[in-house]
Amino acid sequence: MAEIAIAGTFHFPDRFDIFSEKTQGEIEVFVGEMAKWQPDAVAIELPAREQEKLDTFYRDFFAGDTAVPRT
Repeated sequence: MAEIAIAGTFHFPDRFDIFSEKTQGEIEVFVGEMAKWQPDAVAIELPAREQEKLDTFYRDFFAGDTAVPRT
């Protein structure tokens, strides 16, 4: 049986500092929980124009570059 999780965020990037210490801590907790669950796939919502940038981050991550990209 497949399990599906849906996680969402609001879309106010100019009012929300994703790189703040507090937010990064919250993201770390979320990612840690996802890693424990070990999903086979993760889907994200992203404008199509951002696909190439996302693909680059993904390749860099699996190549060992885990620096947080600032866009």
